[in-house]
Amino acid sequence: PNSQMRVAFTPNGGERDIFAPAVLPTGSQQYVVVTYNNANLTGSLYLNGTLDGSVVLPDSTYSPGVYSGAGGTTENSFGNDVYGDPQFGGTISEVRIWNGVLSPLYIAVSSAAGPGVLVTNLTPTAVNVNVTNSVLIGEQTEQATATGNFTEASGVDVTGAVTNWTSANTNILT
Repeated sequence: PNSQMRVAFTPNGGERDIFAPAVLPTGSQQYVVVTYNNANLTGSLYLNGTLDGSVVLPDSTYSPGVYSGAGGTTENSFGNDVYGDPQFGGTISEVRIWNGVLSPLYIAVSSAAGPGVLVTNLTPTAVNVNVTNSVLIGEQTEQATATGNFTEASGVDVTGAVTNWTSANTNILT
């Protein structure tokens, strides 16, 4: 894990890390998002709009919202580590800190929109459904994918956000 992208949660000396499965790509712009859900104590790491790793933390003392103040940490940093871990060797072009919920769909659209663009509308202007096989005979299944166009970005993979698939003719397709 020495060269893997990592996020550390260490509010009280009991470090818990999210390790990305691969090395952060070099020589190109990447969109990295870290989220924390206090309801289920889960930290998540997204790379270019796709979930790349997560960790369930032991209790709410790991919430980033309680790190500051006299009982907090002095080691809050981006790309720097006081413990001798590998350092970030790139450029950070934008940092956003939200005090609220970011959905995976919002993260995917923001990734496609790029830095400097604040996504304000998650209602797609168009959704395209794609399948590999257009003809299936008998009781067969086909995995569909969906891409969406939004006001701020086009061609966004929204397959994970599609929760309801329906058919106009359930005698043919269910």
